[in-house]
Amino acid sequence: GVPPLSGLQATWWMAFITGIFGGKPGMISGAAGALAVVVTRLTASDGVLSYLSVDERLNVLYMTMFVCGIFQIGFAMFRLAKLVRLIPETGMIGFMNGLAIIIFMAQLPAFQYCSEEPLFVDCTVEQRQWLTFSGQPLELSLVLVHVACCMAIMKFWPMVPKVGRWIPASLMALLIGTLIEWTLFRQAIGQGTRVVEQTAPIAGDPPRFDWPSIPTDSQTLSTMLSFAIQLAAIGAVESVLT
Repeated sequence: GVPPLSGLQATWWMAFITGIFGGKPGMISGAAGALAVVVTRLTASDGVLSYLSVDERLNVLYMTMFVCGIFQIGFAMFRLAKLVRLIPETGMIGFMNGLAIIIFMAQLPAFQYCSEEPLFVDCTVEQRQWLTFSGQPLELSLVLVHVACCMAIMKFWPMVPKVGRWIPASLMALLIGTLIEWTLFRQAIGQGTRVVEQTAPIAGDPPRFDWPSIPTDSQTLSTMLSFAIQLAAIGAVESVLT
C-alpha cells in the first residue's frame, strides 16, 4: 500500500546519508526485504491498522520509520553490533533462508491482477485474483518468461569475463527485462505484463519536510512503537549479517 514514489525517494535519501556518514563501503542503504514485509502489516487494508484510512496508515508508517531511525542511532552509539557474534551459525543460516522465503513471497502479487480499479494498488485483497492458464494464458506465460530470464541473468551474468564483475547482475536483469517487455512482448506479441505505472502512481514532486500527523490514541501509538523496535532490530541485524 506504499506509493512507489515514496520508496524511490526514501532509497536515494538513505543512500545519500549513508554515503556521507556510513561506516563501511558495503552498508545497506535502502529498505531491506525483511523490513518491507513487516511494514506491509502496517499499511495493508487488512493489517493491524485496518481501522485507519490509507493516508493515516501512511503517516503512521512515516512516523514509525522516524522512531526506528532513532533506535538504530542508539544501537550504533552503544555499539550493539558486537552482539551479533553471539548468534550461532545455524541462526544465521535460518535468518538468510527465512529472508529468501520472505523475498519470494513479496513477488507473488506479480502473478495477480485486478480489473475493478484502474491501479493495482487501489484494489483490496478480496478484489485481487490469480493469473491462471485457463483465464489469462498469454499474460501468465509472459510473466513466467520474465522470471526465467531474470533468474538466468542473475545466475550466469557474473560468470561473464571482466564485464560480469563490474556491472551488477541485478542491473542487467532490470535492463534486459525492460527491453524484453517494451520490444518483444508489447511490440511483437502485442501483450504486456503489468508495469509500475499500472500498479501505482509514480509522478510527484521532490520530497518536502513534513511532520506526519497521526492519531494519538493508545492503540496506534503502542503499535507504532512496537513496529519501530522490530524494524530497528531487524534492520540492524540484517545490515550486519549481509
